Amino acid sequence: MQKNRLKTIDALEINFVDSCCREDFKLDTSGERRPGKSKGTGEKRLFIKGVKDNPAPYDQFFQFDKVKYFFFKKSDLLLYLKEAKEEYMNPAQDYQKDISVFYKENVEYVNALQHEYNRLQFDRTYDKQHRYYLVLKGNTTKNNENRIAYSYILSICLPRVTKFNFVKLMNEDNGDIFIYLKPTFFTKQEAVDFVSMTDVDLGKRPKNKGKARKAQTKYRFDLLQKMPACVVTGVADDRLLVACHIKPYSECSEEEAFDINNGIIMTPTFHYMFDIGFISFKDTGELMISGFLSNLNKNRLGIKDGQLCSINKGSAKYLDYHRKNIFSRVTIDEDELID
Repeated sequence: MQKNRLKTIDALEINFVDSCCREDFKLDTSGERRPGKSKGTGEKRLFIKGVKDNPAPYDQFFQFDKVKYFFFKKSDLLLYLKEAKEEYMNPAQDYQKDISVFYKENVEYVNALQHEYNRLQFDRTYDKQHRYYLVLKGNTTKNNENRIAYSYILSICLPRVTKFNFVKLMNEDNGDIFIYLKPTFFTKQEAVDFVSMTDVDLGKRPKNKGKARKAQTKYRFDLLQKMPACVVTGVADDRLLVACHIKPYSECSEEEAFDINNGIIMTPTFHYMFDIGFISFKDTGELMISGFLSNLNKNRLGIKDGQLCSINKGSAKYLDYHRKNIFSRVTIDEDELID
């Protein structure tokens, strides 16, 4: 039997804007009113980008004439709700309504989904201001299967703190195109695990700030002696380098917290990418790039999957932790997805 094989082709990330969210989650933007500001489109369509000059890159990504279907995973929606719970219960944004009352029912609603993989189909449209939208295929009745499927996403996602990740996949056996849609909760930038002379994270260890600063300064100095340049870029100016924990400081034991083998030197951009799971490393030093990072951004950053980096061989157990717990993999059950 011929086995279906999915290959990641590209990725695209968009912000989920207020104009496209469900009515119950609208923000109080009274202080942001601008002449000509629209009331929004709600569940009718999903805003992608303003494309006055060139919509071609988005048409090339979505390939509506070739894509078999879009799909999302039930487990991703449950993870989103788990990560967004604090925003539901204690909002950092000003919403027009009390959104906390919707959290429990949304969890129950998503849990009631019968299948892990759920399909839907979009087309694209523009408005008079040359803005590019995805619009659900089919009629506008409640019985439209695409509308029903999208309702699970629309019902839970909060505006401005949600990223929609699209990953374009191809079945290498027959060329069929699929697009994986994953909503991700993304509020204030997560505390990046910097260890430098100016960033002191006391955590649970030691409580004396002076001692903590000395310990972390020594850790950075010792790590720079062992690893004097960014492992990805080769930049060796220590003013541009940060000492990073591979296994996050907050998850470390006392011994692990200042183990040199749990450290890695990078420039800030790659440090942040490492902390949020966009990159990781094999034990042998090959760079691993998340399938959620677009080809455009990979090219701009000058990185390629598999490029060799100068990784400390003693870091294997910490890199294993990072790959299993932090690295953002595109995980798809091919037999479930493809007919």
